[in-house]
This record gives sequence, structure tokens and C-alpha cells, in this order.
Amino acid sequence: MHSGIRSAALLTLVMLTASPVPAQSTVVKRKGQEPEYVDSAAYNRPAREYRIKKGSATISLLERDVEYCRPPKPAGFDGMKGVSDLEQIVGEFSRLWWDMEAFRRLMPLYMEKGENKKAIALYRDMAPVVLGEPMPVSLKRAYWQALMADKQSATLEKELDAAVASGSRECGAWAYLMRGDLLAKQNKKPEALVDGYLKTVIMFDDIKSCRREALEKTIAIMNDMGDSRSAKFLKELDEEFPTALSPRKA
Repeated sequence: MHSGIRSAALLTLVMLTASPVPAQSTVVKRKGQEPEYVDSAAYNRPAREYRIKKGSATISLLERDVEYCRPPKPAGFDGMKGVSDLEQIVGEFSRLWWDMEAFRRLMPLYMEKGENKKAIALYRDMAPVVLGEPMPVSLKRAYWQALMADKQSATLEKELDAAVASGSRECGAWAYLMRGDLLAKQNKKPEALVDGYLKTVIMFDDIKSCRREALEKTIAIMNDMGDSRSAKFLKELDEEFPTALSPRKA
């Protein structure tokens, strides 16, 4: 569940909370209907359906018919930072809102610990939860980095091609930057420069989230190759990011 649906859901939840209903109720939003409070909800993974209890009635809803289901926040969730605690949330709250929140925290933790296979498996398990909306770019990047670290180059190349072909401009920019990293790791510096870093710098100069990193990597690889054009990009880096620790100042 990504920004569009999730932002709207949060706004709705704020409005619902303002009404006289128990604070610990679960909120269920069926597609095409208004959110409603229910007593509880559980997700049946094999059947891909929710079991919703409201009063004396229990109904089943197919996953495809539910926009989101948000039970009460798990106790202590805001302060959770440990891998085991977050893994437990992912398991216990599968397709119940908080698994996605735990997923956002777990991916960088797995990467920090070098748990690349776990990061890959978690990403693939959680991808359907975004309900057809784009996966957050930060999580895509963590997935790509895990694939590269796990030496799954062929899979990574397919993912990057798909991101360039059908992703947002920001996603495409990061994909070209990641392609540069992959080629550089394979010691293909000219290809990394032309097919990765330079494309990010030139074709996506409006995408500020990766602009500085793209410039720095372009300069670094040009310096390694003895390419005098690095001076031009160093000037751009210094002008756009005056506090950047550029290669010349290092």
C-alpha cells in the first residue's frame, strides 16, 4: 500500500477517530465503499481472504475486494527497532497494515546486516501489498542492492529494465544509477559511465533525490578513467551542492 491509498486511508482514519467509536476498533475499507469499524479482522493467506467479525456476524471478504484493513497498532510498535520484533509483526499482521509498516523498517536493517536473501524474500512477499500502486522507490533500491550483493545480476538487470520502461521518472533515474553501480562492480567502467551514471545526470537532471550521488559517481569514475570532462561535472556539483565533499576537496 503506497502513498496514494495510504495517505487517503490515514486521512479517513483521522476523521473516523474523531467520531464517538471505540479507539481500539479495526477499520476495514472495501473497494468502492466507505471505511467501517468492525470488531476484528484476520487474514487467511492460503485462501487470500479476510475474516471479518462485526457484532454477531462473521463474513469473508476476498483480498481483491478489500482496499485496506487496519487493526489497532501493535503494543510498543512505535519504538520497535529490532529485527526479530519487526519480523514478528510481519508474520502476525500479514496483509493487516502493520506488516507494511514493519517492512519499511526491516529492509534497511537487513541490508545493514548483510541479510541479502532475507531482504529479497521479504520484498517479494510484500510486493502484492502495494495493491497495484508503485512500490516506494526507497524500497525498490534496497531490493536492487540486495540482488546485486547476492550476485543475482540477471534478475537485477530485468528489474532495472522494467523500472526504466514503466516506472516513474524518479524510479527510472535511480534505475540508471543502479545500472552504473552494477557495471562498475563488473569492472566495466566505460559502460558504467555511459549506460548508467551519465544517463542519470543528463536525462534526469530534474530528479533531485539522486542528483548529487549521480554527479559524485560520474566524477569519480571519470577521474579513474582519466577523463578530463570530470571538471565540468565537478563544477556542476559545486554549484548545485556547495557543501558537497567533492573529489577535488577530499
